[in-house]
Amino acid sequence: MSPFPSALDDSIAGLLAEGDRLADEDRHDDALARYMEAWSLIPEPKNECEASRQVLAAIGDTHYRTGAFAPATEAFNAALLCPGGLGDGFLYLRLGQCEFELGDLEFAAEHLTQALEVEGEDIFDGEDLKYLEFLRKRTKSLLPEKW
Repeated sequence: MSPFPSALDDSIAGLLAEGDRLADEDRHDDALARYMEAWSLIPEPKNECEASRQVLAAIGDTHYRTGAFAPATEAFNAALLCPGGLGDGFLYLRLGQCEFELGDLEFAAEHLTQALEVEGEDIFDGEDLKYLEFLRKRTKSLLPEKW
């Protein structure tokens, strides 16, 4: 059951959908504005709402796609603390990618490995191969032969 009225839930979902559409059009600033608006609608304590994970993931992904890896890392770390966060392979994937880009290779390896363990090898489909190459060098035994 949602911890807030369905009208508010619908508003958040609408803003997420609009942000996703804008992101697909490479209008990242506009997308981020919609995601931040959705974030502002979530009542306190924000980290107890399922919608928080989704909104923070969208914020983090937008930052990731624009190369703003530090704020993306903050958003993904916060999303992990929301309901369903610890079981969300996408959060671990993007967090690991951001940490890699920031040069935090220990945490990058840890989080990329968690993404692999949670979602399997398909989580890396369509991603830059440099992350898999890095992970292969760090944790050879965890990766399937095809990598």
